[in-house]
Amino acid sequence: MSGDYQKELLSRLELLLLPAMNSRRWRRLQDCFGKSENIFSASVRDISVGANIPLELAQEIVSRRGQKAAEEQWRKAEKSGIKILADFSAEFPPGLKDLSDCPPLIYLRGKISADIFRRPAIALVGTRRASEYGRRLVRDFVRQLVDWQVLTVSGLARGIDTEVHQQTLNSAGITVAFVGCGLDIVYPPENKKLFQKISEDGAIISEFPLGTAPLRENFPRRNRLIAAASLATLVIEATADSGALITARVAAELGREVMAVPGNVYSVTSAGTNRLLKDGAHLVTRPEEIEEILPAVQKWLKENPSARRQETAGNPSLTPEQNDIINILRANPEGLSAAGICQQLKFPESQIFSALLQLELQGLILSRPGNVYILK
Repeated sequence: MSGDYQKELLSRLELLLLPAMNSRRWRRLQDCFGKSENIFSASVRDISVGANIPLELAQEIVSRRGQKAAEEQWRKAEKSGIKILADFSAEFPPGLKDLSDCPPLIYLRGKISADIFRRPAIALVGTRRASEYGRRLVRDFVRQLVDWQVLTVSGLARGIDTEVHQQTLNSAGITVAFVGCGLDIVYPPENKKLFQKISEDGAIISEFPLGTAPLRENFPRRNRLIAAASLATLVIEATADSGALITARVAAELGREVMAVPGNVYSVTSAGTNRLLKDGAHLVTRPEEIEEILPAVQKWLKENPSARRQETAGNPSLTPEQNDIINILRANPEGLSAAGICQQLKFPESQIFSALLQLELQGLILSRPGNVYILK
């Protein structure tokens, strides 16, 4: 990292750690003063009047001269394996720059390469109260997207979001999670293992500083990042007041395509998706329809023939649970216990154990001591 880059990044970080600072105010300061370090050498009057910043905040900015909060935040991030990226970094998701309040900085935890967002990214979002219908839809759509080597994007929330990330990893795909808290906090707490797995094989991104709690007001802000980072948003299952509808609205405002899967008119978890369809969202019932709707996906598949990875596609001769087990073991070549497989799948345990037995009899998997299974 060059000295100029780090200097600008630390100056931005020092400003953005102020509680009253936000993206829009920072943009006004940038328009007025250029480099962030110039802001700290300005007077209270120049900051307040010149950049239309509240007087109290201008006074706080001036009082922060010489403070080291940013350096402390930087050290914490570095120690935790978290990158802090400015919007001019090559690793910054390009779609976020379409937002009028694009975050000046993001925090990224993961091992993905800088060009990962050059491939299409599709947001899949929905209710925290996912039904078996919604979970099955996620499995079907995610398998196809992974086959196309398309990124899946979601918000790591309970329900549909969790299913999206888990199924992508099970299918050996790449998934990106945007969260509404600092990256040193796992929320919801039961997703600790999933959080770690995404960090290893994909990325977790936040605009919130380390230590930021998962406050209710943070999640609509997180949702706008999900929409902006993605080529299109697919709402799988959503209630009438679901946060997924915020993601869909932002996507539409940005000129992104919005898709929804129809649901039972008597189900509360389909009220939101059915309303989106009435409002003009693309109706999709099969994963292949995404390709028909999105020219960018068509172009990607045409230019990248290898993107149709048959080895991750479902085997039509196998049951859904058998295909899921094969994909899970493909993502865990060292093997996985039966308990570990059951933990990742939503099928009843009796079905999973039956599927394991059938796969072993067919010679597709092997059992090892300790009730551990591996691909043959």
